[in-house]
Amino acid sequence: MRTTIEKNLWQNSLSKIIERIDTDVFDEKIWIWEKMWKIAEVTYSYTSKDKKTWKNIFINNKEIDLNYTLFCEIWDLNLENFEELSDNEKIEKILKSAKTLNKKISEKRKKILEILSNLEQLEAEDKQEKFKIKIIKESLEEKINLIDYCTNWILYELEKAWVMQVSNEKSEEIDKKQKNLDKILFWWEVKENQEEINLCYNNLLEIFQTNIEKFSESEKLFFEEILEKIWNLSTKNQEKNLKKIERNDYLEEFSNISFDIEKYISLFNFLAEINQIPHKAVKNEEAWSISDGPKTVEFPKKYKNFKFPRFAKLNHHEFETHSITDFNNSLIMGNLRWAKSIEKDEGLAIFMENILQYGTSITKKDEASGKIIFDIEKFNFPKTIVFTLVWEILNSKEFFKFLELLEKNWLIIGPTKDRFLRQKRSNKAWVQHKDTSYARWLFKIVSEINDFIISDWKKWTNFYDFFAWKCSIEDSKEFALLHKNGFNKPQFTSDLMIFILKNQNPTEENFYDFLQKKYPFINFSEEKIRAIRHSTIKNNSFNKIVSKIKKYLEEK
Repeated sequence: MRTTIEKNLWQNSLSKIIERIDTDVFDEKIWIWEKMWKIAEVTYSYTSKDKKTWKNIFINNKEIDLNYTLFCEIWDLNLENFEELSDNEKIEKILKSAKTLNKKISEKRKKILEILSNLEQLEAEDKQEKFKIKIIKESLEEKINLIDYCTNWILYELEKAWVMQVSNEKSEEIDKKQKNLDKILFWWEVKENQEEINLCYNNLLEIFQTNIEKFSESEKLFFEEILEKIWNLSTKNQEKNLKKIERNDYLEEFSNISFDIEKYISLFNFLAEINQIPHKAVKNEEAWSISDGPKTVEFPKKYKNFKFPRFAKLNHHEFETHSITDFNNSLIMGNLRWAKSIEKDEGLAIFMENILQYGTSITKKDEASGKIIFDIEKFNFPKTIVFTLVWEILNSKEFFKFLELLEKNWLIIGPTKDRFLRQKRSNKAWVQHKDTSYARWLFKIVSEINDFIISDWKKWTNFYDFFAWKCSIEDSKEFALLHKNGFNKPQFTSDLMIFILKNQNPTEENFYDFLQKKYPFINFSEEKIRAIRHSTIKNNSFNKIVSKIKKYLEEK
């Protein structure tokens, strides 16, 4: 057993390692403000435009597809008056940027390896100590894999910009490494999992049958060929006729309410204040998709406005789930995001979207226990996993044609080229599988929550534990080991907006009655008791919040 002095020294050593992780790895300057965190996100934005003239940039008479995230956001390649340069000057600047970027990433990788080496020298005695070392080690090892996943593909990014061409020999070498890393980071290919194949087939069948009148005969034939290929992957005898899903939509009646970009940015930030989190909504002119960072949630310029249903779901997803979890995590582990945290965070965020929109209408009765649990087949899950499966069974040209067909008929938010580049990593038909996370971890989180409901939550403390930190589902079960001083809970501000729209004189007490009926698997008793107390002294805070939200909702 350690003496008190020895234990204090050990804890001090671990504290210093955590502090160093914050200052040397996930630091404010490089990781956050210079946006190296986007490497770990694996999702990139592309551009072909000069940032001053807005003319297309060409190299050797070919329009470039430059990875804006890597070369311009993380490393400050200046694209102003870029199109006026000669081909050789353009190539030289991009190659110099790639070289500097590689150096910058390598330095970060070296620092992570040094910290891992220091961790190996620490010996833990009790369960809490072992758990802390385990999660730090696993997280840093994952970051090494994500960094390698990025740097291995930089040659392909140079190829997309027509700066160089990757040889077949080199391509095979890279693809072998990447497929291995892809499996470690994001698990299996979709076509390897029967449950995912079946869900994807049904989802794509719904898209086809719902929109069949929009397609030409050749487009119908093309779509049917894809469906047939997926159907042949399944070992289950599926129906080729879709069963209509019945569910109640809490948001549909408010589709007439919309917010322009200035208004929704402001409202997002007000709701963040209610949740007592420091995250901010910001505009990113170059971003292709919405992304959540350590301090911000970035919105691309293409999202000029949001209808209320989309806004409410995004708030539930980004701020009520990701941002709150980020903030809670920072209280105990600084800026460290745990290994496999994406499985819980993205699964939980999509789960939160679904229960906001559909409430108890996406549940069913479990035959064995008699308990009301969630029915995964009724969930509206992200179509990115469907698109990934389609790419797995088509070549690049066919997949691009598929995306064009969907965009042409307003079935996806384009542009096709950006979506294609985001998923394509190899010069062959290889696709990154990070985008499968949103759906496949939804399936897992629903399964876990159902298990907890059936067991009367004996496996967990309560539902809010999911929001305690950024970690895997399995590590979430060790909640009590680290979080001793409480943490922020989601305030269900999207539901609050719905409640305000449905009630002339909303009260805080009645709001929690509304939440309890909609989410019977969550215990709102503490909040209800507090609301009752507030009602006896006239809760001005709640009234002020309601008044301000009403202004946002009523303004045209």
